[in-house]
Amino acid sequence: MVSRKRFLPRVLRRVGNRGIDSSFLFVIAFFFIFCTVISLEIFLVDKKSIQPDIQDSGTMFRKRVISEEKKGFFGSFLSNEQDGIEMDLEFPDIGDCLETGLCPWQPVKGMRAKFYVFSAYVDLRKKSTIKIIGATKTKYPEKPICLFGFQKNSTFDTQWKAVQSNVKVIRENWNLKYSAVFIYCPMSNEIPDFVSISSNGSLPFSRSFSSTESIDPKTLVNGNILPILNRNPPATTSELLGVCVKPFHFEWNQAINLLEFLELHKLLGVTHFTFYNNSVGHEVDCILREYMKKGEVTMLPWKLNIISQKQIRTEGLFASLNDCVYRNMFKSEYLLLIDLDEFILPHMNNTYMEMLDFLHTKSKKEKIGAYSFQNGFFYQQFPRDTSVNLPIDLLTQIKTQRRKKLHPHKQRSKYICKPNFIQEAGNHFIWEFEAGKGTVQVPPDVGYLHHYRVCEFGGDDCVKEESMIDRTAHKYQSELLKSVLAAIDDIGSVCKLKL
Repeated sequence: MVSRKRFLPRVLRRVGNRGIDSSFLFVIAFFFIFCTVISLEIFLVDKKSIQPDIQDSGTMFRKRVISEEKKGFFGSFLSNEQDGIEMDLEFPDIGDCLETGLCPWQPVKGMRAKFYVFSAYVDLRKKSTIKIIGATKTKYPEKPICLFGFQKNSTFDTQWKAVQSNVKVIRENWNLKYSAVFIYCPMSNEIPDFVSISSNGSLPFSRSFSSTESIDPKTLVNGNILPILNRNPPATTSELLGVCVKPFHFEWNQAINLLEFLELHKLLGVTHFTFYNNSVGHEVDCILREYMKKGEVTMLPWKLNIISQKQIRTEGLFASLNDCVYRNMFKSEYLLLIDLDEFILPHMNNTYMEMLDFLHTKSKKEKIGAYSFQNGFFYQQFPRDTSVNLPIDLLTQIKTQRRKKLHPHKQRSKYICKPNFIQEAGNHFIWEFEAGKGTVQVPPDVGYLHHYRVCEFGGDDCVKEESMIDRTAHKYQSELLKSVLAAIDDIGSVCKLKL
């Protein structure tokens, strides 16, 4: 019988009375672990990302009936215990999405990692491009196929054209697994009506379709279809000043704070607000519906199936900020990108336009793409202003003590921008402008960001920092109180507001 040793790898024959060469085995073990990790990265497919996100028989998306108390904009939300996030189980009809442009997040089926798309815009400023707001993995994102749909007179005769995309990761991603992205789809002279993002070039439908019909989810081969927005931009903007706010989440329900936010910004000159809804409480839901009826608010559904903070930054907020810029590019001359506890307040003037007109006397208006305002913390742990006695607590009126030191520009600062000059927006500053445009850093004596929040790092140590009193917001007190009380009188009974 032939000795078994002849069939053993020569490396194992080194094991004998001499013992094992520990350095040699360490190298072998490291090489084995490294190969395993690389293999998993290359070959392991995220099962959730390739399974259909839309499951139903006959309806547009999965639906589940729950109590009225938990219903928010665009349907209901339920807790998904498996992955620890809230998932929207009822979306608008895709036919409505194509008609109105108010679309949910939609999956791109067949990708190796999770890949979602939200909106698509014509951008003719550099090269003729369809620019899509999406979300996928941060490192080495896949480059899917863009399928342009051309439809003549809303008939069923749809022609499709495939082009290769390029994916650009939006800069602010905190190095998490997933990031907001731009998907660039180059186009020729003719602007398409729709776009579908495909993993392999398959057409989104097995037949032609009309944008006026109800689209069965079984026909969404790629899992998504988006209308092309900004196809026919108006010659002039319809709004002078707009506000963009990152997604609502955690069933946010601070009704009076929301009314103060809306009414104070209206006093400052804002004419329209764009919000994104992951989840809100009943009272806030009702308030926003009432402002939508007046045409002052646009609300978009925002259920992104990527775990917030663990896999992507704060509900994918950088996707929402850039969507808001492109969505309002030809609607608003100026946009404020701020949070619900923030107010950019003019100190030398009373309104935003008065302040901007003053700044234009100091710089060339045609070269300004954004106006940056330093951040000042009015910590909520600071004592309330005892000189104020109002029937309701308005945050800007009762909190007048602030941290004396302002943050420098680009650190917690916020800005007002001209959306048609912006390529990529960030949370605290603009990352990329059109050529020749830039930022004006506004001196704090002209205006700065009044930020009303709790201590950043937990606890109450922030109140030990050197502070000062700033009652600039009090110049709006009379009109603000009147406006908020009028709003409560108008919608309080409808929305069952608790004062």
